[in-house]
Amino acid sequence: MVFFATFSTQHVVSSICLPRNTRLEIQPILTCHDLTVVSGEALLRSDFGTGPLLDACMATSTLTNLEVWAAREAGAMEASVPISFNITPPHLACPEFTGAILRAISGSRVTVEILETHPVTTESLAGIRELKAHGVEFALDDFGTGFSDWTQVELVRPNKLKFDRSWLNGPAKALLGAIRRAQDMGMKTVVEGVEHLWQFEMAQDAGANAVQGFRFSRSLPLNDFNAFVERQSLNA
Repeated sequence: MVFFATFSTQHVVSSICLPRNTRLEIQPILTCHDLTVVSGEALLRSDFGTGPLLDACMATSTLTNLEVWAAREAGAMEASVPISFNITPPHLACPEFTGAILRAISGSRVTVEILETHPVTTESLAGIRELKAHGVEFALDDFGTGFSDWTQVELVRPNKLKFDRSWLNGPAKALLGAIRRAQDMGMKTVVEGVEHLWQFEMAQDAGANAVQGFRFSRSLPLNDFNAFVERQSLNA
């Protein structure tokens, strides 16, 4: 079962065929200080399976359409805290794409997360700067894996740096040093993939600003997410 999502870009009307019940859910991001929710990451969910859906979009060259659809969905969400959504770097090299993203999230509190799958090129950096000029904030996702490294950090200068879960399997000293370096550069830091108490304590001891992971919550539908935010605030 599929449905067609249609949206306007600057010059054309594009469509994408999606499995029915394709949606965005939000995973909470909580402060290390008191575990209140400061933001959330909008994640693609589908009965078809997220991996197969992304593979199908890449095979049919419709991943850009999917990302614009996700941007529109995220921009329209009435979440009680700011949220973010993911983009692959090469698409930011296209002015039409960045224009569509800007219109999709205009007036919202949505952050763009740059995935680690590709390097940030000169062309995609131009798109990032264009969005920044309009007040859009950026995060680098899964730092420490793929192309998400200090070179990317220096190029993008994101507002937030999200540390991949693999840091939790390494020396505590390495995580501490990397978090301090990022914070000295003016970035907020999030440690992802926290599933156990010892991992939370490691992130907390390293000075991370926030954490994200199944220890606290999986991704949630919008109403459940807002209810979770309220509960955490009352428990703080």
